[in-house]
Amino acid sequence: MALLPDPAALAVFIGASAVISVTPGPDTTYVFARGLAQGRTAALVSVAGIVTGLMIHTTLVALGLAVLVAGSPLLFDILRYAGAAYLLWMGLRMIASGARGQTRKAARPASWHAIYAQGLLVNLLNPKILLFFLAFLPQFADPSRGPLGLQIVALAAILIGCGMVALCSIALASGSLRSVLAHHPMWQRLQGTTTGLIMIGLALHLAVAARR
Repeated sequence: MALLPDPAALAVFIGASAVISVTPGPDTTYVFARGLAQGRTAALVSVAGIVTGLMIHTTLVALGLAVLVAGSPLLFDILRYAGAAYLLWMGLRMIASGARGQTRKAARPASWHAIYAQGLLVNLLNPKILLFFLAFLPQFADPSRGPLGLQIVALAAILIGCGMVALCSIALASGSLRSVLAHHPMWQRLQGTTTGLIMIGLALHLAVAARR
């Protein structure tokens, strides 16, 4: 039993996964904003939350439950608008915290668990990720090579691995950028507003995004 496709198809899959992973999207934007707001560690914790969400998406696809979202425009919109509302709330809170000069307080280590949960929710409340997994992964699965569910899990592991490399790189880069900007008084005043506006823009993008 072979859970992965033949070498030629696998090479195509890995190449496509790499391109997809570096393509800007809600997850990459969120990680960049988090690193810009709170530094490398916070951004990496967000990556952990996002990766957990991707694993849950994979499980739903492997079990066939993703078909429920794909076949229900209402459920799709509920998830989409819930995600947009959550990002909007986070953006407004960052702007308010910046206005009160509480940005540094928000970066205390005690909030790491909350940052992880936020990354998880940002990923889970984006139904387009689930639909993408449902459309993309089965194309490289072959019933003759073994259980489709296990093949999808194996393929998703490669895709998520590529995503982790890209997201961790963004986390480190945005955290380093924050370290440079932290020495500028103007950035200290604008930090909360800047990162909050990025979150709000991401919320609006998710809210108006088409199903396909």
